Amino acid sequence: MKVAKFLREVEELKLSEHPRIHGIWNAPFRVPSLCFIRLKILIVEKCDFTSVVIPSHILSLLCKLEELVVRQCDSVKAIFEVTHEPKDTQTNSLRFSLKKLTIEQLPNLEHVWDSDPTQQVSCFQSFQEVYVHGCNSLEHLFPASVAGNLSKLEKLEVTNCDKLVEIVAKDEAAVEVTPKEFELQSMTSIKLWTLPELKCFYPASHKLECPKLEEVYLFCCDKLKTFECESQRFQHPQAENQAIFLPEKVFPYLKFLALCKEEIMMMLNGQFDVNDLSKLESLELQCFHDDSDTFPERPSMHSWVHHISENLERLQIDQCHCLRSIVPSKVSFSSLIELNISKCNGLVNLFTPSTSRTLHQLNNMSIKNCESLEEIVSKEEVEELSKLDEEEIIFKKLKTLSLCSLPNLGRFYNGNIALKFPSLVQLLLIDCNKMESFCAGTVTVNRWTEIQFKEDYEDPFLGLQKQAFLLEDDLNCVVRNAFEGVCI
Repeated sequence: MKVAKFLREVEELKLSEHPRIHGIWNAPFRVPSLCFIRLKILIVEKCDFTSVVIPSHILSLLCKLEELVVRQCDSVKAIFEVTHEPKDTQTNSLRFSLKKLTIEQLPNLEHVWDSDPTQQVSCFQSFQEVYVHGCNSLEHLFPASVAGNLSKLEKLEVTNCDKLVEIVAKDEAAVEVTPKEFELQSMTSIKLWTLPELKCFYPASHKLECPKLEEVYLFCCDKLKTFECESQRFQHPQAENQAIFLPEKVFPYLKFLALCKEEIMMMLNGQFDVNDLSKLESLELQCFHDDSDTFPERPSMHSWVHHISENLERLQIDQCHCLRSIVPSKVSFSSLIELNISKCNGLVNLFTPSTSRTLHQLNNMSIKNCESLEEIVSKEEVEELSKLDEEEIIFKKLKTLSLCSLPNLGRFYNGNIALKFPSLVQLLLIDCNKMESFCAGTVTVNRWTEIQFKEDYEDPFLGLQKQAFLLEDDLNCVVRNAFEGVCI
């Protein structure tokens, strides 16, 4: 009786903690209809007693389920079992309310649905968020019938699935005379990351509509095309490697965009109209990581950088080893709030004094693991020396400056223009052992600035040992002494 009452009243269930009810999953008899009637969250973690997470006889009971999490279940081969009994009116009339699906670290997962739920597709129309991570036997995510009814889906994230070939499986039963249409009317964010075999969204001619898409993040999907212009698609309408998006359809709404070498080259060749990126707030550049790569330094690149830089609030650059500096000499970043750069081993400096003076809104700057970086702000150009009204560079709102693992960094700035950091709260200079001083000229910082030269560490007896300390002396002197080993 206690178990029956629990099953009727439970709203959040972690299945591994209740072994007494595991038998329900594989039982041959029908489960009473009031079981799980209030269940909203189901977590299936480290449960190896079943190969199917939601058998068909359980699915019909989960009318209130809003979130399903499945992780670290080695025996699982499918998430949902589909029934093909046309007279099962209870299942066919069900309106599944599942909004969030998370599946992680399922090494033997072969299908999310064990077959295409054409008769039960209405059960799966409420998805708002889908997250899939580390499922290395999975070859596709959605059956075609489910993908055609995802009008409420807002976020899709698929990462580290070694065998995933397509997001949507081909509808083998349909005769596709015209391109198949997928209307993701609510989609705002898509992230596809480290999917080495992913070739396409759907393996036949199709149209993908995402009118509200704001974030596109594709990383380490070497066989996948992100964008292609409409003329290319018209020339090869049946190509299985059809790119996911038409830029003219999604660019006007994007706020976040991650670009790799291929997309940047398409911009430079005039295949994308950068004027459509009017709402872009955050940009990430990535994957210029081969020694043979040459980052495109040419006037056409300068023009689109100028166009989007004024509105950017966040800029991240990762693994662009052939990049020598991040922007042309005179570019404004007047809206930039956050700057993160890592693993750019060809980078020598970041920007000129003229660009530095436009960083009025910059709050956080983090530069790490750039082997060739010699200075953050390059030495002033000759023509700038005569500008008497620009005798200082002020980072007005910069609160956190983190410079880590930069073995060739000599100074933040080698020129003679004075530097001011009136809002600086935290300064990290870790593993920058070649630093001679912070800058060649004078530098003024906030009196409450904390500086740190070593990583915090955990002492087994004393707990976390903080290495930051209040800067009470001239910054140039403290840096010089720290890396000479005199004081610190």
